[in-house]
Amino acid sequence: MSRLEDMVEIAYPQQPHAAVVLLLDVSGSMAGRPLELLHEGLNEFLNAIRTDDLASKRVDLAIVTFGQEIQVVHDFAPVTAYDSLQLEAGGPTPLGEALELSVQMLEARKRQYQEEGTEYYRPWLVLLTDGAPTDMRPGDARFARVAELMQTSIANKKLAFFPVGVGPEADLNVLNQLTGGQVEALRLKGLNFSKFFQWLSNSQKQLSRSRVGDRIPLESPRGWAEL
Repeated sequence: MSRLEDMVEIAYPQQPHAAVVLLLDVSGSMAGRPLELLHEGLNEFLNAIRTDDLASKRVDLAIVTFGQEIQVVHDFAPVTAYDSLQLEAGGPTPLGEALELSVQMLEARKRQYQEEGTEYYRPWLVLLTDGAPTDMRPGDARFARVAELMQTSIANKKLAFFPVGVGPEADLNVLNQLTGGQVEALRLKGLNFSKFFQWLSNSQKQLSRSRVGDRIPLESPRGWAEL
């Protein structure tokens, strides 16, 4: 796991940056077809951003997985620095710890932008999970701490949070409790990771073409979400 103080330098510092953490559930229940389709969609996303001249310079991507362990698969970097990714599934669903790490990473990256004088958009934290967390539950101390962290971060516009449940076992009620209703968790339509990552790449391209501080209308999630 990368240490926060060892984060890589900022590429294209003269460009405004859009920091994105993809937080991916790779617990045992994701093994097989779900993980295969997640791979395909993720690599399609990387290719879509890589081939866009502006987004390839401005989107600053980190990928974190949680399952048997929590792992920073790739620290913040332009997508052009990524190779095709291969993930392995196994273990429980330590979502609480993974969320805390992801928020810490985004806050540390923003401080680095500030120190370098690099403009930045509001960071995105994108979560894909197919089950309920195994390291916390509503009513316990960790859940309360993580919920406070997420709700404060969203309310203070420190990040934009996009929680997505995968499959019928994903507990959207727990995700909505974490955000205090400020953000509605959506459920992926079947295993349509391809459509989801197409939406995500289009959203990042649109963000990259805007000015820092502008409000941008996002495409409807109708193509990939159960609404």
